Amino acid sequence: MLQFGKPKVVSLIADKIKANQIDGLEIFAGQILGLYDQVASLTQASASAQLIASVTPSATDSSQLTSLLSYIKDGTLIVTESAEFKGDTIFHALAEFIGNIIFRGDVSFFGRPTFNKDTAGFAIIKKGEKIVDVEYEKEYASTPIVTANIIWDIDRDTLATLESIDALFLAKWDHLIASSNTRGFTIVLEEPAVTDLKFNWTATAVHEAKTFESRTSTTPILDTSTTEPPQQPLQEDLLQSPTDQLNLSPTPTPSQAPNQLRTQNLEPSTTPIPSPFLTPTSELTITVLPNDLGFVRIREGPSSSTAELGQIPVDTTLTYTEIDNGWYYVSYQGTGGWVSGTYVEVSGI
Repeated sequence: MLQFGKPKVVSLIADKIKANQIDGLEIFAGQILGLYDQVASLTQASASAQLIASVTPSATDSSQLTSLLSYIKDGTLIVTESAEFKGDTIFHALAEFIGNIIFRGDVSFFGRPTFNKDTAGFAIIKKGEKIVDVEYEKEYASTPIVTANIIWDIDRDTLATLESIDALFLAKWDHLIASSNTRGFTIVLEEPAVTDLKFNWTATAVHEAKTFESRTSTTPILDTSTTEPPQQPLQEDLLQSPTDQLNLSPTPTPSQAPNQLRTQNLEPSTTPIPSPFLTPTSELTITVLPNDLGFVRIREGPSSSTAELGQIPVDTTLTYTEIDNGWYYVSYQGTGGWVSGTYVEVSGI
């Protein structure tokens, strides 16, 4: 039996080596695989590595980078501590902020900002109703500033046609915003809607909103209690005409003493003094405007809460004698009452 010792190979050159196992080679294979994974991670996080250098230029050792970054994978950078960006920062894709955001400087939008449904919306007051409530989904921290406007859902072609035939009629709808708080508000009409009315509204939260109050008027009031009417010139002060100067013959009429003449001319004049106020040049009338109901209600008092006395058809012209806060007192078919100025056209003033 022949026995050989371990061969000592200085160099081995071969085109191909096939073996089940080569002792010691698995160490090198593991190191090569680890280097491959490191190169792949560095390639995916190349942009993140540039960001790290910009944020912490002094972070050169591994311990500082580990405290800054919690995880880098698939191009995602997660920062576990506070970060400060002192230069311009550009986000080319969607930027999403999960928590609250504070902008301490001015903000400019070159695109169109989109807000949530508690910032703006629509409201409809149905025909015959006067009130609509608007409720926020999430309560505001403080009462927002609310505005509301009536809108008319009509296409351009119809609007152009009404304007061309001079049939464009816009009713006067007086409304206000009531009960505004952190949970919502209410839109109230002065009169019940004769048709469905649509509003658009906005609610804007303002930090420490200011409230300004009216100032007390300092305009002096003119006291006319001591004003005297202008006196007529005395007859003895009037200039005589040249004809009177040439007439030297005595007149048969006895002359009056100067004191009697002065007393006679100081009597109050019966000539009316023009009034500084304008007086109507024609009869004061109202005409009922067209509306969906075809009439306007005549009420017992100058308010929509008073009793209804009757109904006046559209295009009816009546004479009014009093005005009270936008209401006109008229007489129709023997019944006297008040009509709202919202539904009438006033003339003669």
